[in-house]
Amino acid sequence: MKKIVFILLCMIIPVIALSQETKHVIVDEVSVTPPKFMHSEQIVQIVQEETTSLLDYLTQKFVYPEEWKLLYQGIEVIQFTVTEKGELENFVAVNSIAPVVDDYIIELIKTTEGLWKPGTNNGEPIAMEKEVAMQIKTGEVEGSPYIKSFKALATNYYKQGSKQLLIKGHSKRALKRFDNAVQFAPYEKSALMMRGLCRYEIGDTDGARQDWIRLKELGGIDMEAPYFSQVKHLKGYEELAFILSE
Repeated sequence: MKKIVFILLCMIIPVIALSQETKHVIVDEVSVTPPKFMHSEQIVQIVQEETTSLLDYLTQKFVYPEEWKLLYQGIEVIQFTVTEKGELENFVAVNSIAPVVDDYIIELIKTTEGLWKPGTNNGEPIAMEKEVAMQIKTGEVEGSPYIKSFKALATNYYKQGSKQLLIKGHSKRALKRFDNAVQFAPYEKSALMMRGLCRYEIGDTDGARQDWIRLKELGGIDMEAPYFSQVKHLKGYEELAFILSE
């Protein structure tokens, strides 16, 4: 008998800072405060409590749908805008486990409508983007350990993808492995970089650029690292380097 096990790790990230710890930032002498999640009509004072409060809220609301039949797990990342009125709009699945999961999680986040205080710029309410990362795991019978952690799964898929791309030259097979790696580790920069190179190899230049722009938003990657010599022959390398250097 199976038991559903789910873990919701809610990383409430202001896109301008891309940092879970950042609550209040100064940009060129402009005071910027990210949007805040409010629970039970009480504004939470620090980010750690904010995250816990939202986690509690979403955990109470989350029910793994029976029709998913234990098929879906990974880390779903949804980006959305908190308007100057504290309303939610412009939902985008930045990392999609599956379309049905996108729809379910977006609807779940929408239930927090009315529980947000907008971000501010010098005290004035402004629209600001946020991200929620939700980790969903399915497990075996109660008390048994997971076969592998998400980190281990992502690492294994990454190694398989690298072998398919760099040793065997199978771009399409490699892409499937890197897709899996990103599914379980959406903030892993090397996986985003390699998936983009695979996409470029098979002609999906838009998808490649999307991965590399995301990579840059996450802080970029050291292009001087020794292992980059292994990918310089790939079609997309020059554009990757250009995007990261802009």
